[in-house]
Amino acid sequence: MPFVNYLGWCLTVFLFLAAFSLYRARWPEPERTMPAGWWYQACALFAVMALDYPAGYLGIENRAVTDLTGRVWQTTDILITAAIASLFTMLFVAVTCLFVLLLRRRA
Repeated sequence: MPFVNYLGWCLTVFLFLAAFSLYRARWPEPERTMPAGWWYQACALFAVMALDYPAGYLGIENRAVTDLTGRVWQTTDILITAAIASLFTMLFVAVTCLFVLLLRRRA
């Protein structure tokens, strides 16, 4: 998978989220009834989910596996791809979530 594909997906998601944020900015801010620590749990969950694949990559042995079409894959190649995808998606979400919470706390 070329790196440009990941950049394209990041740009696509960013554009959709930016459009939604502009639409959502017109609504009044809802009243927050939960304590701040409750919201930080989501950041921690996203970070743990993001680090699951990279952590799984550390202890696996490299083996060849064959899919139904007869193509041979290396298990480490599959896990590296999953690790990169999780870091570009879930870790990005975890860091963004944390920044949003810190900005709201300051306001």
